[in-house]
Amino acid sequence: MSIQARMDNTTTPLITSGFSYTKNGIIAQDGARATTLYGNTVMSYDATTKKWSPTGAQMWPHGIYVGDDIPAADLVAGDIEDCAILIGGCCTVDADMVVYDGNAIDEDTAIFGFFAVWAILSSYGIFIETGVAISGFEN
Repeated sequence: MSIQARMDNTTTPLITSGFSYTKNGIIAQDGARATTLYGNTVMSYDATTKKWSPTGAQMWPHGIYVGDDIPAADLVAGDIEDCAILIGGCCTVDADMVVYDGNAIDEDTAIFGFFAVWAILSSYGIFIETGVAISGFEN
C-alpha cells in the first residue's frame, strides 16, 4: 500500500520565522464601524480601558491581531473577547500579510512625527520583512 502526501505551499503565513508571544485581549466596541476588521491588523492598546483597537494615524501600535476577520456588525454590537494578539517575541512577519486598518497608516508612517510603525513594532520583537517568495527552483 502506498500513501501520497501533498503539501500546499501557496499559503504564506504571517509569521515567517522566529518565536512569538501572543495574548488574548478584548477588542473595543466601535459603534461607528462600517468595515470588517481583518486578521493581521496592526493594533493599539489602551491601558486605561485594557482594550485593543486598530491603530490610527496618531496611535502607538502595540501588536497585531492574528484572529479571524470580525464583521463590522459584531464590533458595532459590543466588545469582542478572547482575541489573539501578537505582542512580541523575536519574530519576522511578512510585510504583505500585515493589514493597516482603512489604510490610514502604513509601515513607514511616523507616529507622533518620530518613529515609523515598523520601528515601534520591532522594539517589541515583531520585525516586518519584505521578502522574495521562491515558487520553484531551476537546475
